Amino acid sequence: MVATTTRSISSLRKKIFETYPQFTFSTNETACWSPRENTVYYSDRPSWYELAVLLHELGHALLDHQGYHQDIELVAMEQSAWLKAESLASELKVKLDQSIIDDHLDTYRDWLHARSRCPQCQQAGIQQIDLAYRCVIC
Repeated sequence: MVATTTRSISSLRKKIFETYPQFTFSTNETACWSPRENTVYYSDRPSWYELAVLLHELGHALLDHQGYHQDIELVAMEQSAWLKAESLASELKVKLDQSIIDDHLDTYRDWLHARSRCPQCQQAGIQQIDLAYRCVIC
């Protein structure tokens, strides 16, 4: 069973690489999209989880995600990259585990909430131009 899964994931990866030759694909400890290098970095561990993350990073590449000015934009880009990953998975005739998507998006929502909290009163503030937050209460 493991060999079949590994083979399936390897063949899906190969298909992805062949379908999107405009990008470089490179293994890395941390999966990410580098617009500057036009490279999708991914883990070469043969698991369905890592395949989902590869599709997500490819989603960023296909959506031409370059950067963001407000934290909420980053959360929106993450969500759109996961939607694109689901579409790519559908084309490959596989289904992504929704819990993987939810867990990843939760980390960004938790990060955004933690960043916005005032250190004095713990209420959510508003983001300024310089990516810092200002408390509306204090």
